[in-house]
Amino acid sequence: MAGQLREYRNRIRAVKSTQKITKALNMVAASKLRRAQQNATAARPYSERMTSVVASLASKITRGPQTPKLLAGHGIKRAVNVLIDLGGRNQGPFGVLEVDSANPGKFDEADVTFLTGFAGILGAAIERVRADLRLQSSLERQALLTREMSHRVKNSLSVVGSLLRLSAGTLTDEAAKALLGDAEHRVATIAKVHDHLWRGEKVDEIDLGAFVRQLCDDLDETVGAIQIRCDADSTPVSADYAIPVGLIVNELVTNALKYAYEPEQDGTVEVALKRDESEIALSVTDFGKGLPADFDIHAPRKSFGLRVIASLIRQINGAMEAQKAQTGTRISVRFSPTDNSAR
Repeated sequence: MAGQLREYRNRIRAVKSTQKITKALNMVAASKLRRAQQNATAARPYSERMTSVVASLASKITRGPQTPKLLAGHGIKRAVNVLIDLGGRNQGPFGVLEVDSANPGKFDEADVTFLTGFAGILGAAIERVRADLRLQSSLERQALLTREMSHRVKNSLSVVGSLLRLSAGTLTDEAAKALLGDAEHRVATIAKVHDHLWRGEKVDEIDLGAFVRQLCDDLDETVGAIQIRCDADSTPVSADYAIPVGLIVNELVTNALKYAYEPEQDGTVEVALKRDESEIALSVTDFGKGLPADFDIHAPRKSFGLRVIASLIRQINGAMEAQKAQTGTRISVRFSPTDNSAR
């Protein structure tokens, strides 16, 4: 009897052990099946996955008695929604586009397909707006950096000008002093361009008229009996034009102050800047002793100032001419800043 009981117990243990093994094998198989299904889903193309999502959404359309109380309270009988996908790399859904209707019935697959296409257009528009905002932020940062750079250049040039002025003060040779003074004025002119750039509304252009007027005012403060008058139209140009034009004005006015009048003689120098549809005209006029009868402004000369002017005029693709009058001289420069960049 005891032997039979032991045999029954052993058989029961064997059956239970077999059941546990079978259950474990089933769990392992089920886990492998789920992983295989997940891998298959991930491997499907994006379009197939979106089709599956749309089909799933279409199968979950709320209608009739299933309509949420909040919508039903506003007379909504049916609703359908689709994902708004932004597309692109590492872009997820933006949200959900939902359409509600107070009419009873069902939304069919054609409705879902139409809404999916519309959601795609909406997603593309949203992404475009986001891209424009990112671009605008980048442009604003670039403008800030450019202004900061112009400010630093202006400060650095001011330091250079101060060093030239201090160096001139240590010299006893009047000719050397004059050369350093001219160099200081040229450096100050370039510094004024950068000062206008970082203070202006646009970082890539300045008002040439306002710049020339300020330049003339600064030059007028450095002379004695000579009066400098300026009539300059507002003309936006790039810094590539403003720097050479400012240097040209500085050189022409300086030459008029040096050679048109006798020392301590009263006089006037007029600077004009006018623009028409195609070109800009700059003129510097004095009422002094005038040019020699055989003077040719285009002839090669040893004068450093005239060589600088000729080089600057070539830089802006301009043309220069000298007009002799009964009293005084007018130097005219014409150029066309059509491409907003000097060559």
